[in-house]
Amino acid sequence: MGSSSILGLECSGYLVEDGKINTDKKVMAVVSGGAYAEYVAVKEKNVINIPDNIDLIQAAAIPESWLTAYQLCRIAGVKKSDYCLIHAAASGVGTALVQLIGLYEAESICVVSNEKKLNFCISLGRGHGHGFLRKDTHAFNKILNLTHFHGCSVIFDCVGATEFDSNINAAANDCRWVVYGFLGGSRIGEFNLNKLMEKRISLHSSTLRNRSDDYKAELLQEFSQEIMPKFASGELNPVIDSIYTSVDHIKEAHHKMENDMNIGKIVVQWK
Repeated sequence: MGSSSILGLECSGYLVEDGKINTDKKVMAVVSGGAYAEYVAVKEKNVINIPDNIDLIQAAAIPESWLTAYQLCRIAGVKKSDYCLIHAAASGVGTALVQLIGLYEAESICVVSNEKKLNFCISLGRGHGHGFLRKDTHAFNKILNLTHFHGCSVIFDCVGATEFDSNINAAANDCRWVVYGFLGGSRIGEFNLNKLMEKRISLHSSTLRNRSDDYKAELLQEFSQEIMPKFASGELNPVIDSIYTSVDHIKEAHHKMENDMNIGKIVVQWK
């Protein structure tokens, strides 16, 4: 349906047909807002069937985060042997990116806020994961050593302004840099385009929320064909930090997210 001012971009549940809930049909969907509700109106082409081995809680953690990550990988053209810098790697999108990058046989370099998140993200990469803490003063040297002194061929940036200079330094020649958020602000005091040109950096931006239904439907179809079988086989898994079983705890859930306390997704059940 159209964009909504109500929060929530993804959901899972049972189909309602002719006014009756069909518990034999488990589905998940990405929407343009409005998923914070007991009932959600979704166009049929924006719905994905849930594999038998995935429950509704797991499914709720897939659509928006994994479609965003999948879209970012397509935009960046991630390929085997790429070194991909991931900011906020312990987030829902970040943990999806780490797994997808490993699936494509590329290397992930995770930027996180604490040791617990760092160890988790590295292990999530299954041999393709690396990383460092956000405030690590030796980060640049670690990136150089990891990338054999070339720098990162891909940067996934949800931070923006505060990491602009460090991203420039970390980028390899011909780096594909994709901006999809502004946790650190969107305004850069002195934006020197020459810095991009010196390394031939391609700067892209992307968001899923304001994409058309047709775009989302096409993306969903490709995602269903290429990625969903990997969930069914257990090669990929949604990372869930915590589950809140009542809307009465919604403030608590948001507090946890806003204070950077989660690893992966926070799921709220509407009962």
